[in-house]
Amino acid sequence: MYIIFIYDMIPHSGCIFIPCIPKIEAGETVTLGEIQGEGIIQHIWITVTDRTSERNRYVLRDLVLRMYWDDEEFPSVECPLGDFFCCGFGVSYQVNSVPIAVNPTRGFNSYFPMPFRKNARITIENQCDEPIPAFFYQIDYCLTTVPEDAAYFHALFQDHAEQGRKPHPHDGSRAACCDCGCNTGDVSESYGTANGS
Repeated sequence: MYIIFIYDMIPHSGCIFIPCIPKIEAGETVTLGEIQGEGIIQHIWITVTDRTSERNRYVLRDLVLRMYWDDEEFPSVECPLGDFFCCGFGVSYQVNSVPIAVNPTRGFNSYFPMPFRKNARITIENQCDEPIPAFFYQIDYCLTTVPEDAAYFHALFQDHAEQGRKPHPHDGSRAACCDCGCNTGDVSESYGTANGS
């Protein structure tokens, strides 16, 4: 097993060090990891504050997680960080399930197996208008032969209330699914509008 952390982005084995990006500037996209070769991401752990100020209380919605498999142009995963980990509306909740676990203090864990055949790249974008301090993360993966019938992992956030958003090439996909068409889960959030509809 290999572990990626920010200081040099070189795979390490048996590491217990907790990596930290001291600050992600407003509008900045940071590469969390680039993996070359064939393998499977086995675990992702992230923790970050849920607010930068009283005005910006939705950091978990403002950070956008993207994952790219095998040199693809468009991401297979594109989702606000909180929503990826089943925490909607930019609010952290405790989650206990097989593929996703969220601790009461915002320790986000994904155990979805995410295979890739040539390479993988994971990024995080800060869409907040303030810097995000102290972003901690770890990506655990194994370089191994991926079975021919192993499906790629996809996750897409869709806010149907958003007007004028740019279309995405994967629009119409389910929340978390494989490219074989099997759905591994959905997170559905709903809220009332100002006019009560």
